Amino acid sequence: MIQTYLSSLIARSDSMVSSYLLVGRFWKVRVTVVSCFLVLMFSFPNYYYFLNSKNHDYAWDFIHQKVKDPFGENKQRLGTNEHNKQYRLTPILIAGILDTTHKVRVVGLLTLIEHLFGIAFFYLVLKLAYEITADKLISSYFCIGFSFIFLGKDFFWDVSTWLIPFAYFFTLLAVVTRNTPVLFLSLLLGFWSDERTLLFSPILLLWWKLYIPEKFKAFSLVYIVNIFLYFGVRYYLFTHFIKGTDSYKLHPRSTGADYFWCLYEQFHNIPLGMLLPFEGYWLFLIFFVVYAYQSRRTVDFKWFLLAFITFLGALVVSFSILDTTKSLALIFPLLFITLKMLHKTESPVFVKNVVITAVCISFFFPTYYFKGDYTWMSPVYYTPVKESIGWLLNTFVHI
Repeated sequence: MIQTYLSSLIARSDSMVSSYLLVGRFWKVRVTVVSCFLVLMFSFPNYYYFLNSKNHDYAWDFIHQKVKDPFGENKQRLGTNEHNKQYRLTPILIAGILDTTHKVRVVGLLTLIEHLFGIAFFYLVLKLAYEITADKLISSYFCIGFSFIFLGKDFFWDVSTWLIPFAYFFTLLAVVTRNTPVLFLSLLLGFWSDERTLLFSPILLLWWKLYIPEKFKAFSLVYIVNIFLYFGVRYYLFTHFIKGTDSYKLHPRSTGADYFWCLYEQFHNIPLGMLLPFEGYWLFLIFFVVYAYQSRRTVDFKWFLLAFITFLGALVVSFSILDTTKSLALIFPLLFITLKMLHKTESPVFVKNVVITAVCISFFFPTYYFKGDYTWMSPVYYTPVKESIGWLLNTFVHI
């Protein structure tokens, strides 16, 4: 009985999505618009920050000062990662095209760019999913599901300008493109958006091996060149411009041992903290582990192994710093690798059921951002409902 009801529910959903979203030439645009609308409905950004003239957000102050002097050392304190933020230059240089004397205008520009990248991100997710599956329904469900997880929401929710959505976008661009110059630019801008993009980037090698094997050697060469270029330029900036005893190192802690102490202190947060970046899409990561194990007797095993080791390393690194959710979200190319493997080895019905299950779990699971503490990325109705309850309590409940 339950199976019949669920089958009927999925059939009605398929019919509705096909009738309203997937007809005509511009179906991808409609799915993208719906995805962005759902983000705003279920995680409405704190735009009131821009209306508060007394706002002294320290991240805003850092960005403002950094835009004024991109290659100088910013003395604003940002906790454990201030020296790494000195080298996250892609958004800083983009923001430099605006008048740098007005902090809110600089932050507003970067927020707008993140929103535009978010729209493009959803479109590219849909485009790539459709290229993999050749199925409008599966690719649409897969894309819409990103509206309910941190990865898709952060493009619109990040009004504090931590700016890691720049890294998400350029990483996806490196996954989508088949053009060598575009790949070079994507990796270059991605690495200089956030150093964690570089740390978790070996996953891309498996993607290129599976998805575009004919260009694997050329793309791998571009990848290696970008790594050497990054460290070379970073060392040059460290030597001549961004000076400081700790400014060249990649890790944000005073010593390597601090990593393990942070991991130890956050040990009780690991189970939930792991779940938060992808929620229901963890199904894909579980399937990736299965495929990595099954590949041990294939010619691609070394690339699966490299991606799996990067996956484990990302888990450790993400809990060795406080910015856990944002960091772990950078391994999202594994979702496309798993979708590719599922499409290759399983029936379309099974693939669709996996995607729908992931989307449903993500829909019902509230999105929390973990950074040493949990912050609910609250829906648009959160404040009206909360204030209404407060009014009722103040009016009718007397203590």
